[in-house]
Amino acid sequence: MIFPQGPDELRRRIVEAIEDASNEMTPLVRKALQRAHLHWLEIELQLAWCDEHIGIHVRCPQLS
Repeated sequence: MIFPQGPDELRRRIVEAIEDASNEMTPLVRKALQRAHLHWLEIELQLAWCDEHIGIHVRCPQLS
């Protein structure tokens, strides 16, 4: 399988590949992609949390 470069398109294509039962991915490869996708989502949540708290600190330094 070939995946595009760029995070938005890559994210979309990974989800499509995981959901496509007709592709030739082995169960192990499918599971690895699922885990990678979940890890990616977790990293995005952590980054959003950091961004939020950096913004709070910038607006109100005494709260941090």
